[in-house]
Amino acid sequence: MMTKVLPMLQARGIPASMAHFVNQFNPQPGYTGDTSTGYGWADVQNLVLNNGIEAHGHSWSHQEAVGARALEHETLDSRTEMETQMPKVRLKGMMVPGTTGAFWGGFTNNLADPSVWHNTEAGRLVMYNYAAANGGGGVINPLASGQTLGWQSYLLDNLTTSASAISVLSQAQDTGTGAVLMLHPNTVDFGSSNITTSVLGEILDYMVAERDAGRAMILTVTGMLHADPSRTTRHNLIRDPAFINGLARYAGTTGYTVAGNIASTTTGGVLSQSIAFDTHAYAKGSTREAYAEFRAPAGAVVRVHLVDTTSSATYEVTKDVTLPASTNWVTVRQPLSIPTTGSTTLRFEFGRVSGGAIDVRNPGLLAV
Repeated sequence: MMTKVLPMLQARGIPASMAHFVNQFNPQPGYTGDTSTGYGWADVQNLVLNNGIEAHGHSWSHQEAVGARALEHETLDSRTEMETQMPKVRLKGMMVPGTTGAFWGGFTNNLADPSVWHNTEAGRLVMYNYAAANGGGGVINPLASGQTLGWQSYLLDNLTTSASAISVLSQAQDTGTGAVLMLHPNTVDFGSSNITTSVLGEILDYMVAERDAGRAMILTVTGMLHADPSRTTRHNLIRDPAFINGLARYAGTTGYTVAGNIASTTTGGVLSQSIAFDTHAYAKGSTREAYAEFRAPAGAVVRVHLVDTTSSATYEVTKDVTLPASTNWVTVRQPLSIPTTGSTTLRFEFGRVSGGAIDVRNPGLLAV
């Protein structure tokens, strides 16, 4: 993830969702499965906060569990442990570990059967303690259905070309539905029968091209589960992003003017707006996209920046982009997540860092 997939997501401004299990970093005695040598929970928390890679539970051991207490350990204790290890992160759901045989009392290997959520102890534990969980038996997901259990995905691990994945995405676009592309990062470039960085890049580039053309949205799993294709807006934590009231809602306005929903400056710095999370407590832990659209006829360096108003050491995410001289609009986006604890107020900044005059429009901390 860290060396191959993450840089590809960062370069394209793509959010994602990732599953984690406790033994991945804190293996129990006798555990002989996969571990993530060289990384720890602090790295996962940074992935969530700084890159918008939302976290999902994936059990404690990714192994068999027999009996009520063992199942509670895999589903409930694991969540408590991961959220303790990552105090600024909230798990968004469970991605049920893939297994063979009748694991977890017949739950994990029968996810295509909706009755397992009620008829198995593991299914009940997941259903009553997680906001969402994956299922089986299909690929495409309905949108705006209110259904958060049993979402489907398409596995990329063994693709040798991008064609089938792009076809799945295209089918979702054509039918107003959602597609989740699933990948185990350690399979990238692993062997001749596994996906390569080149093929993965083709898939991601298709997604970006469709997003930038306004024909698709790239969301987290949670974002997809709550997406409504009948709407043309996303939830935005920034007030008055269209500058209807001029610059009244913003600070740092020296040198700026507003006309036609666009803020412009030749010498100004960054505009800013603070968000108090005692008021917007619902947004704590949410994955967002720091967003603004810029143009710089003579070229400029521009920025989107989210920072704790008390101390940048507590929380800070920055993205600077060098714009070429052009009258074309350029979208700057940075996926990130709002901390669950430790930050009472965050300040969103966007605007000019250096160079020539800029125009900016549609600032946002948008739901993804």
